[in-house]
Amino acid sequence: MKKKFPTKKLFTYLPITVGVVSIPLLIGLNIKKVNVINIAGSSSIQPFLNDVANKIEKTNFETNIQSRGSTFGILNSVKQENTLGVASKSPRETINEYKLNDVWKNRKMKTITFGLEGIGLLAKLPKELDPNKVEINQNNINELYKAFAGKEKVNIKNFINDNSIKEKFDFNWKPFAKNGGAFSSGTAESFLLNSGFKNKIPKNISDVLEGKENYGKNTKITAESNLEAFNYFKNEGKEIGSITYLSLGFILNHIEEIKKMGYSLINVNYGNGPIVPSNENIQSGKYKWTRPFNLLASLDKIKPYVKKFIKELMFTNNYDYLYKEHGILKLSNKDLKKMFKLTKDEIDNLNFNLKENLGKFYYDDYSLNRYGVEHE
Repeated sequence: MKKKFPTKKLFTYLPITVGVVSIPLLIGLNIKKVNVINIAGSSSIQPFLNDVANKIEKTNFETNIQSRGSTFGILNSVKQENTLGVASKSPRETINEYKLNDVWKNRKMKTITFGLEGIGLLAKLPKELDPNKVEINQNNINELYKAFAGKEKVNIKNFINDNSIKEKFDFNWKPFAKNGGAFSSGTAESFLLNSGFKNKIPKNISDVLEGKENYGKNTKITAESNLEAFNYFKNEGKEIGSITYLSLGFILNHIEEIKKMGYSLINVNYGNGPIVPSNENIQSGKYKWTRPFNLLASLDKIKPYVKKFIKELMFTNNYDYLYKEHGILKLSNKDLKKMFKLTKDEIDNLNFNLKENLGKFYYDDYSLNRYGVEHE
């Protein structure tokens, strides 16, 4: 996308011919001074970054964004082919999968988590079934993953929390999953790894959901982007039992429209009763199904104007309304401190000014022994 930027005037000669006499006129031309930031990666984050780019159009930045998926963003960042990579998942699994540990360390890569977002489940339930009677819990989470793998049919009964009505409902889940699984999609990886339940997933199921094997015949495939995935789901997922996972921010921003279509947002239960998926419950720690939004940069190559961009995005309030519009949660100071190189006293100091100590922020992942703010 092209932006307007502050300009500097240079002078050139423009010959104008009058009769047979050429008269050079000195004319002021506007020459743009542009700081270009090329960003490649997650399609889930692209809409937010597009709006950020529009917000900074009056500054000396030009932001070009390629939407190619989180894995592409991680691999592209370590190749240093763009200014920044962007991924809606931790790079940890991709680094291990591609054996990038040494090059990640040598190029002083830093994972910069600038926000968090929830993962939500949407399902088409019978009108006579109260959505609050359906939940994901420790006892059925692997059944959910089995359903999404698509090789076996999984009945709804194990997901109904009221024994008195279980026998009234007898239908199977009809899952819609991201193309390529966790290998390609940050949303799919977070769906698989960040539920908040302590469960060991059987290998035959995890291999499918990780993208190592193809989905079974019971699973339909969606695109990665929330909008494309939901449009496909609402057209093809009209049968009772249709279920998919999407960014919670996207769901909440369209929740009234989604409810009118007959879809329900599914609760989770970590042992203390049903938890409604919401940003408030994420912030309070009650709802744990979340994923990070990460920028990926080589500290060997990072330019001062890129640091300025990161400072504006993360350490000012200039973009708070965009975070809210897109359903993305800004990090607390406690989480932000995890990406700084701080002493114990500085970590414990509630009044420690992060914005004034950004020199302690630019330490690479290996120095900090972490990849941004990871799911714990």
